[in-house]
Amino acid sequence: MIDNHSEDESINYVKDWHPEVKTISLTKNYGFAGGYNKGLLNVEAEYYVLLNSDVLVTDGWLDPILQMMDQDQTLAAIQPLILSLENKSLFEYAGAAGGFMDVLAYPFCRGRLFDDVEENKGQYNENAEIFWCSGAATVIRAEVFKNLGGFDTSYFAHHEEITSHLTRCF
Repeated sequence: MIDNHSEDESINYVKDWHPEVKTISLTKNYGFAGGYNKGLLNVEAEYYVLLNSDVLVTDGWLDPILQMMDQDQTLAAIQPLILSLENKSLFEYAGAAGGFMDVLAYPFCRGRLFDDVEENKGQYNENAEIFWCSGAATVIRAEVFKNLGGFDTSYFAHHEEITSHLTRCF
């Protein structure tokens, strides 16, 4: 767990209730992009699991993702479906079922277009190639993350996961 100099008690909660979890405490808030870039410098792993602290996961959610990554070396990153915490029948606004860019570089998601979020009826249960993954829940190969130079830190806390890939794809 990377604590990006949070002001809540989340780091103490994890240390007290889950001492098996390794923690990295940063000395200041570097934003989403900078926090992950600095924190992941201290993590040796094949995959990085980027998961916001306000995300609720289901049992076994990570197993099929890691299995897919192990079986297909061409996969750089995978995002699970992200549903709303308040209404689990709707997709979450930030990421939904994977992101794309339109011809004007406007980001959109399967399951959300502008302010309109869809009800999850299983329409996105099939795997699909996407342009960007949500920063709320993503698994990425550590080697890919490092080779790309991490996230673009000029984006402190918005679109950082999108622009990080965009700035290195062209």
